[in-house]
Amino acid sequence: MNPKKCAFGVSSGKFLGFQVHQRGIDVDPEKTKAINSLASPKNPKELKSFMGRLSYIRRFIPGLAATMSAFTPLLKKGKPYEWSEKCQEAYKKVQQIITKLPTMNAPIPGLPLKLYLAATNTAVRALLAQDDHSGEESPIYYVSRQLRGSEVRYLKTELLCLALVYAAQRLRHYFLTHKLHLMVKSDPVRYLLTRPVLSGRLARWLLQLSEFDITCTTPKAIKGQAVIDMLAIFPKVEESTISKDVLGELPEMVAVVTEAEPWTLYFDGSSTSKGGGAGVVLVNPEGQATALSFKLNFPCTNNTAEYEAFIAGMSTTREMGVKRIKIIGDSNLVLSQLQGNFAVKEPALAPYRTAAERLVRSFKQVVLEHIPGVTNRYADALATLGSRLSFIEEQPNIAVIKKDTPVVEAMAQEEQLEEDDWRKLVKEKIGKGSDIKELKDYAIIFGELYRRLPGGILTRCIGITEAQEKLQEVHEVTCNVEPIISL
Repeated sequence: MNPKKCAFGVSSGKFLGFQVHQRGIDVDPEKTKAINSLASPKNPKELKSFMGRLSYIRRFIPGLAATMSAFTPLLKKGKPYEWSEKCQEAYKKVQQIITKLPTMNAPIPGLPLKLYLAATNTAVRALLAQDDHSGEESPIYYVSRQLRGSEVRYLKTELLCLALVYAAQRLRHYFLTHKLHLMVKSDPVRYLLTRPVLSGRLARWLLQLSEFDITCTTPKAIKGQAVIDMLAIFPKVEESTISKDVLGELPEMVAVVTEAEPWTLYFDGSSTSKGGGAGVVLVNPEGQATALSFKLNFPCTNNTAEYEAFIAGMSTTREMGVKRIKIIGDSNLVLSQLQGNFAVKEPALAPYRTAAERLVRSFKQVVLEHIPGVTNRYADALATLGSRLSFIEEQPNIAVIKKDTPVVEAMAQEEQLEEDDWRKLVKEKIGKGSDIKELKDYAIIFGELYRRLPGGILTRCIGITEAQEKLQEVHEVTCNVEPIISL
């Protein structure tokens, strides 16, 4: 040991560029001062030098990968080095962050660690923290990295799995010596365990996590400033992927309208060899909707079908007493002709435009808006339904029922397992997210327990009673024993 590099019995001191004291570990102020004194990088060499200085203290910086993503295009080969305003803002943001870096603590042996995960569309990150004996939470390590290649198309849960696996790779020495509480609202470990068939990537992730003692815990409150900084700098991924094209239903027509807010009318027309169809969706100011589908039992073109849908919708709303309306459709020709931008060249469309203009003048306020066809799917579906129907004797009454769950899930019945049934214990462990290494081949699908065989084949797990019945069936088939049939 070199006596000049050793210190014993001191309350604080510098070690490897860090300030170590009783409260924890801080970055040497001289290093942060040196980084802040640097001018903006003028070439890729200076930028790499700046990023290298930050990499040395990256465990102290929350959201570093997301902030540094602005510099990544400047380091690509074959592209000119252009220092933009976005880069300058990111550069100033980094300089502001390093002026108030948090104090990191060394982990306390015997106490569990807490791992917070976060992800955006460009980067993933994690914060390793721990509660001391008095219950005060303190940060230990920040890790983050940018998304690469196909990772930008991962689902939110898969991004959290990626953040967990990356943290396990970087902080493996911490994970192996402590119990780990995963502080997330959605459990990525349970997601991996319940996947019906694991692909190569997910299987590798589960194998890497199987050596750690990980328990998922839902965070009840944010106690530490480090977590607040992480969420502020690194906002969560948007979770909403539900389509809002299909609106709600309005059971009855409203005879009198007193609301000052405008209604919304979606319209679309469709033409086939068997006739045409018109679809109309009326939405009141409260968001309730009425769906109307018309069968045009006469020869018509797509443009005349669009006008039929427009006039039918306007006539219906006028009869309901609506005075203010916003009309939305995907027919650029109809809307442009009514606005005076397109001239009417087809003789068949002239009377349609005249009738539509009369209807428009009967309202106090009319707003026309054109949208792409892909965003007008509700009215398009109604128009297609009307165009494809064939009336034989009387008008059919068709009800379209929305189903929120698959039929197999709705018909699935939770099997009541006995106390000594081995499947009960396995389900409980999967529900808790424990024993990952032992349960990595099991999955729960609609309440049933399955096991993955080599090749990804799923086999249903059965109890003792059903196993005896299966063995009896196999015995009868193998030994050519005829079953006894009672009449």
